[in-house]
Amino acid sequence: MLRQLRQLCCALLLLLCTGGGLVIAVPHHCVFDRLPRNVGEVTGGEEPASPVTVSVGSDWAPLRIKVFADDLEGLGGFCTRAGEHINMFFGKEMVCQEEDILTEEKVDILENVILSEAAKMHSELP
Repeated sequence: MLRQLRQLCCALLLLLCTGGGLVIAVPHHCVFDRLPRNVGEVTGGEEPASPVTVSVGSDWAPLRIKVFADDLEGLGGFCTRAGEHINMFFGKEMVCQEEDILTEEKVDILENVILSEAAKMHSELP
């Protein structure tokens, strides 16, 4: 038993060292020159605290944002009662607590305050 444990430890150590060596052997590739050059010069105002303006190409248009809240209407993905088990991202499971329950008040706040303000904030960006 002890011999097998020692062999397993040696094998894991060898695997760890080999894997680390492979990561280190991969050279860095700079992709800066391959990035699209859509944004022009950045110019500041007269004062250091003034906002920065960005010039863009003539083919650019304002960002269009569409917000969907369909997931708040169906089953699953959110807590409806304490003790409920729901599936989260990447196969994780969560046990719902009382404060996790998605109430009508929380849905109203999400739809009419948080999501609308977030969309408004992003659409007003320069």
